Amino acid sequence: MIRAAEKLPAGDGKSFFRAVNERALANLDLWVTAIFPRATKQGSGGFRVKSKDLGRDLQEDIGFDPGGIIDFGVADMGDPNHGKRTAIDMAIEWGGAEDATAAAHWLCDRLGVTPEALGWRDEQAEIAALAAEIGRTLNQDGAVEPGMAAGAPLNRRAHDIPVIRATPFRWPDCSSIPPREWVYGDHLIRGFVSATVAPGGVGKSSLLFAEAASMASGRALLHGVAPATPLNVWIWNGEDPTVELERRLSATMKFYGIRRQDCQGQLYIDSGREMKIVIAETQKSGTVIIRPVVDAIKAAIIEHKIDVVVIDPFVSSHRVPENDNTSIDAIAREWADIADKTNCAIELVHHVRKVGDVEVTVEMARGASALISAARSARVLNQMTSDEGEKAGVENRRLHFRVNSGKSNMSPSSEKATWFRMCSVDLDNGGQLPFGDSIGVVTAWRWPDPLDDITARDLIAVQSAISTGEWRENSQAKDWAGHAVADALKLDVGNKQCKSKIAGLLKIWIKNGALVVIRRPDKNGDERPFIEVGRPADE
Repeated sequence: MIRAAEKLPAGDGKSFFRAVNERALANLDLWVTAIFPRATKQGSGGFRVKSKDLGRDLQEDIGFDPGGIIDFGVADMGDPNHGKRTAIDMAIEWGGAEDATAAAHWLCDRLGVTPEALGWRDEQAEIAALAAEIGRTLNQDGAVEPGMAAGAPLNRRAHDIPVIRATPFRWPDCSSIPPREWVYGDHLIRGFVSATVAPGGVGKSSLLFAEAASMASGRALLHGVAPATPLNVWIWNGEDPTVELERRLSATMKFYGIRRQDCQGQLYIDSGREMKIVIAETQKSGTVIIRPVVDAIKAAIIEHKIDVVVIDPFVSSHRVPENDNTSIDAIAREWADIADKTNCAIELVHHVRKVGDVEVTVEMARGASALISAARSARVLNQMTSDEGEKAGVENRRLHFRVNSGKSNMSPSSEKATWFRMCSVDLDNGGQLPFGDSIGVVTAWRWPDPLDDITARDLIAVQSAISTGEWRENSQAKDWAGHAVADALKLDVGNKQCKSKIAGLLKIWIKNGALVVIRRPDKNGDERPFIEVGRPADE
């Protein structure tokens, strides 16, 4: 089971503030940089904030350590506490909190716990709520005005009454604003939810395993993408058993030659067959977020210092109708809140609805659109089409797939997409059996470059062929310039792969000026675009 976060019993106000300070010291990563963006991490797990970054003319810094906080700049200048500070003090002095209560509640929000879980009781607010129920208000002494009916029901408690404040813009120095923390490429970012959408059987889970191997090892395995530092990655798969997850991850590591000692980051894998993660369900009252599960997920992420969480598939993490936009929005926002409170990146993997043999976009994600709307980044996987396979000249196009980013239905061309290929890896686990398991592993694949195997002499030959005739730009015309290119390079213009290469070469040479497009009348007097020689090539 997921180990739930510790909850302290409700008690007096002093125990609440003490509990907040203790929890804050144990989780400095979750709140210090929110107040001090320029704070630097120390080897001890603490932080150091330089006086010059605080805009004060003092020599000493502020030190944050799990054992305590000390403002060395005022420690020997008559400070009554000798520089010792609490997390609540920091939120008031430097974070702009109005008072200790506001500071403690802000810290609870950053720490991902409710104030009530740490012992908060707002008796004054409870009395005010009771008075409001029967049309009375508190007097200046904090007592209910005379005439209040005895035994009036209290239908709402203090924690049900939201506190909404308008926060003034603090006009920070632009250079002091922390940059977005992308952890892997331009898809996964700390504090946010990302989504991967794909039809079944394309290779999405295999892609996630290869990316996890890259993140944990710190190596660039796919198209040169690598994390800044090795990361801790937690993969939860709601469909396959643990042994199958181990097969796929082990095959990935074998293919890329990654050993246990090569991974400075830690990998965690769990199966939904053995440990269910369901954060919401539909009850008679409507959709309900299951708070104990959410709190337990946060606790597990914080305990193991998880940087990236993969939930595959998203549908296994809830029990609500997929087409209920309001419910799916609440669940997606809850995952986003988990990412924010634990400062990790969360990947939600989702299937697409059945749409036939057409181009899949992120807008085709199954069920309600709220999931994609809540995602900071979304990408979609498409298997290589028959036409693409012919143009690329691959033997088995089903082993290839491309990834397109963005929430637009304007998909990039095949040449500009990020391509991958499935390779087979034998685990050699057959023992006495004739054969063992063969597992698919994702590897990077590049769309053929039209300039592959093309030399300067080839361009000179093409320019010579173009100069001897009149060649149209339109590929449908009988006198298309591509025919001259095919003759010069001895390519078969009737072959789709060759024709794609020829069209790509013409586009490149027109762009770099080796060939030019001139509009002039054809033999019938109609103005048409023709291709002529531009800047002469040399060897």
